[in-house]
Amino acid sequence: MRLIEGAERSIAEKNIRKKRSGGTSTSRNAGAARELDIRGLESAEVQSVVETFLSAAVMGHLETVVIIHGKGAGILRKAVHAVLRNHKAVKDFRLGVYGEGESGVTIVNLK
Repeated sequence: MRLIEGAERSIAEKNIRKKRSGGTSTSRNAGAARELDIRGLESAEVQSVVETFLSAAVMGHLETVVIIHGKGAGILRKAVHAVLRNHKAVKDFRLGVYGEGESGVTIVNLK
């Protein structure tokens, strides 16, 4: 084990925060991520996490975002879709197709 110093420490802390938040910073706007990975969350946590993510996406002027919920039993997918149906910034949404993640992701188009 070695001691992490200086710049390495800040990079390591940033990566830990990114993993905890579930987001990736793949957008042109550093404040808004294009993807949200919620695999491993409980369905009770989904609403607040997804709404916060969508708010950031709207503020970042993103048109399309991806929510990764996994395939599993479909509990997270159902919870995500329930939030999306009632969110005023959502134009439409669909499950991914081959090459996008299929039924393990939801593609969201924003207004």
